[in-house]
Amino acid sequence: MTDRFRVGVITSSHGIKGEAKVYPTSDDSNRLKKIKKVYANIKGVETVLDIESVRFQKNMALVKF
Repeated sequence: MTDRFRVGVITSSHGIKGEAKVYPTSDDSNRLKKIKKVYANIKGVETVLDIESVRFQKNMALVKF
């Protein structure tokens, strides 16, 4: 069994580099930098996304999948 927990919520797209704005919900927002893959529920379908890069801007993480 794999334990899963929410690390953030995708709120919108950002810019032209293919990044998404992610609101971190974890107590340690830097945890996103340590994760290589995430599971996203997109319109009821579970999808695996590979994280290419993470950077922070204000209180949001900008994540490229």
